[in-house]
Amino acid sequence: MKPTKTDQLNQALKAIRDAFEALHAAGVIGSPRFPELPPARRERFVRLLARMHVYGDAVKAIEGIAIGDENGPFLQADPELVKFYETEYRSYAKDLSIVPADLAYEYFDETFKHGIEGVDPTPEPSTKTALVGIVDLGLEMKYDALDDGRLNEDESHSVRQDVRSFERLEEFGLIDPDSWYQNLMQLKPVFSTRPTEKIPKRVRQRMWEVCRSFIYENWLSTLRDPLISFVKRRR
Repeated sequence: MKPTKTDQLNQALKAIRDAFEALHAAGVIGSPRFPELPPARRERFVRLLARMHVYGDAVKAIEGIAIGDENGPFLQADPELVKFYETEYRSYAKDLSIVPADLAYEYFDETFKHGIEGVDPTPEPSTKTALVGIVDLGLEMKYDALDDGRLNEDESHSVRQDVRSFERLEEFGLIDPDSWYQNLMQLKPVFSTRPTEKIPKRVRQRMWEVCRSFIYENWLSTLRDPLISFVKRRR
C-alpha cells in the first residue's frame, strides 16, 4: 500500500532528525573545523549531511505540493518532528551546501525506495529569468515550425494565433513566471495534528485563495480578511 502524505512527511522528518542528532552529538553542526577532520570521519559526516540534504528537499517538495492543493496549504504531521524541523533543522540548513552531488543522488534514490516523493537534487538555475528563458525557447520552436513548412495551413494559422496571444500577454506584463516561482518559494504550509478534511471547508478554501493571490501578486486579495476584521473592530 502506498504511504500517505502524512506517512511520507513523518518518515522524512524523522530521517532528518536522526542525522541531525548524530551530527550534533559529534559537534559537527556549524563547526568551522569540519574540513580538518580525518578523512574517514569527514566522509561519515558528509554522508549524514547528504541524508539531511535530500530528505530536507523531500520535505520541501511535500510542502510545495501542499501550497497548491485546492484543499488548502495544510499538512498533518507529528508535532514533535515539526517543532524540531522548524526550530532546529532550518537554523543549520546552510551547512548542507558542502554535500557532494553523487551522495545527494544516492540518498535521492533512497527516498524513492521508501515511497517518499523527493525532489531531484540538481541545483536550481541561479538566474532570475530561467523560467522566462524556457518560455522563450518554446516560442522559438514554434517560430521554427512555422518557417520550415512542417505545418499545414490550418496548423500554421492556429500556431500563429496562439503565439500572438501569448506575446500580447507578455507585452502587457502579465507573464512573469520567475517572480511567481520566487513568491511560491516564500510560502510554507500550515502544519497541523488534524487531518486536512477535519479543517472547516471555508478555512481551507480561503487559505488556498490567499496562497494563489500571493503567488500572482494580487496583494489586496491577500489582505482582504485582515482588512475586513479591522473594519469590523472599528465599528
